[in-house]
Amino acid sequence: MEITVFRDGAVLLLNVAGDGVPEDAEVLHNGGFQVGDRTHYLAELTRLRHVIAVDDGMKHRDQVAWGKPVYLWDGKSRRAAIMAVLDETGLPPLFSFQHQPGQALANLSLSARGNATVYLEVPAGSAPQEHLTRYRQLSAYLYPPAVLPDWFKYQWLSWYVYYMDINEDLLVRQIDAITDHFGDLGPWHIIVDAGWYIAEGREGSEWRSVDREKFPRGLRWLVDYAHSRDVRVVLYFTAPYLNSREQSWDWLGLRTLIERHPEWLILLDEEEPFDDFAYDFQNPELRDYMKLVMRDFFLRYGVDGIKLDGLGSAGDAVLYSAEGGAFSLSDRAVGQTMDIYRFVYEEATRYRPDAYVESGWIVPAMANPYAHTFRYGDEEPLFTRPYPLPGLIEHIDYTAYQQGLLGQRSNMGAIYGDPNESSINAWWLGAGLAMGAQTSISFNFETLTPASINLYRSLLAPYRPFKGTMFVDRRLEQQVFSTRVGDTWHVGVLNRAPTARRITVEPSALGLPRGASFHVYDVEEGRARHASGGHSLTVEPESFRLLVVRAEPGVMWTNSVVGSFPEPVEGRLSYSVQAPPTIDGVLQLYVSETPTVYFGGTRLDPSVDPFSGHEGYNYDGDAGLVILWLPAGAGGVLTIERP
Repeated sequence: MEITVFRDGAVLLLNVAGDGVPEDAEVLHNGGFQVGDRTHYLAELTRLRHVIAVDDGMKHRDQVAWGKPVYLWDGKSRRAAIMAVLDETGLPPLFSFQHQPGQALANLSLSARGNATVYLEVPAGSAPQEHLTRYRQLSAYLYPPAVLPDWFKYQWLSWYVYYMDINEDLLVRQIDAITDHFGDLGPWHIIVDAGWYIAEGREGSEWRSVDREKFPRGLRWLVDYAHSRDVRVVLYFTAPYLNSREQSWDWLGLRTLIERHPEWLILLDEEEPFDDFAYDFQNPELRDYMKLVMRDFFLRYGVDGIKLDGLGSAGDAVLYSAEGGAFSLSDRAVGQTMDIYRFVYEEATRYRPDAYVESGWIVPAMANPYAHTFRYGDEEPLFTRPYPLPGLIEHIDYTAYQQGLLGQRSNMGAIYGDPNESSINAWWLGAGLAMGAQTSISFNFETLTPASINLYRSLLAPYRPFKGTMFVDRRLEQQVFSTRVGDTWHVGVLNRAPTARRITVEPSALGLPRGASFHVYDVEEGRARHASGGHSLTVEPESFRLLVVRAEPGVMWTNSVVGSFPEPVEGRLSYSVQAPPTIDGVLQLYVSETPTVYFGGTRLDPSVDPFSGHEGYNYDGDAGLVILWLPAGAGGVLTIERP
């Protein structure tokens, strides 16, 4: 099939099904793309690849996750093309691009195994958001996202706190600390990560063997305890890889399962020691076993969800073992990706219709109906770090692409390390707010100081993942991005440079018309100011700033639980307020004129002595902020009357 003519705005669905189409047929062959000196493209299988190609004749080749687009654009003209294989093929599609010296057209092809329908568009517009609009709409129609459980909100992950050394007592202590300090903010769930089952090549290492040395009363007891404290439990599971090695901290070491049922497995090694395998999900006996595993999860243990790990690989299609060895990604293993997605989701929701499923590594667009959130590799608590342990910058950019441009729910990874020392944790949570995405917490809640409890409560109180409208930067490398929930924007400002920079937040970054006015609260400075037509700030080298923006009076920042009343009265703001149970409460509201403040029906006097042991407030007229403080545990109705 030859495609050499593109029309702006044209969308073609090319179906190459039919007799005579060979296996491995190229569904686009020598498709000409008009180029300049530099052509960019994005392609993704286990990681996002941004390639800048010049006219050197080099042939670039990349595998692409099912349903995900290859997005090309010319560096000068911004002329773009989008192509994607919309059907599930035996292996991920293969994209190639080649620009011969001096040629005006570059050759590109998209190869798929078997019959396939291909999406091809040459979009109008000048920015990625505009280019990918119709792809995003089609993807949402073909692969509608799974409905989030109504209990989904805050997530704690055991992995970076305890790694494989989890046990019943440690998890109970974390559940208690979570609910004591943060439970009033909304529903929590914990992920009991690898280490709950017998692994490491020990006797009895297989999925149906709970490690009773760690959980003497069984997983069901732990789940019931968590539920008694209004905390849900999500349990770890990984496929398709496993090994027969006997070594500590090897969560893939299921030697007993391998020795008992080698016929269920695909051998991945081509030479000794022959100890790396993948599950063969086409084997009916293996599927029956895995059905029993899923039944254990949701009936025997009573968990609320599943973390599906290992579907892809680290780095350039390589999965690393605990001892540093590596083996290449197996075609037979990768080809099972969608089958595993469907199997896990269907089994989970068969037992628990509101089960939560999260996944990562290979995240095809057509997996959207079979998992609720998708992670990008693992994470490292650094400002920047290459895949497969991406830092903050890499997670921000991928979330802008994944969620902002493609419409796939993003899990921005976990924050971990010492929560009382590292600023990267606050930046990462702030970026999650500004992206409207999921961010997980994986530090020890028992070690939090009162100051840290205040910080994290303030960052978590407005957290509403996937509830808002997201606005990403027009460039692929994000600088200013925001999410609006209700009448509040959370804005991320990112300086990647090694020197300080002056960055301006334009109204367009908020979806507001040019020249619009708004009120800005700088979380780092703890100051508010009015902005007209834009807001400029100096951002330190390699750092992140979180801003809160409102166009109308209301709550800017708080560590407390605040609810508004459905029928506001002219000139009056009314809220139900509940201070934290273990620290004093603080509430900052944008009010344009000097107010009169009532709490619990009693008029409060202004004070300059915050946390004086009683309710009080002050008003900063220059900043337009009412700052209210309350003793720990205090609650009531706050009323602010404006003149």
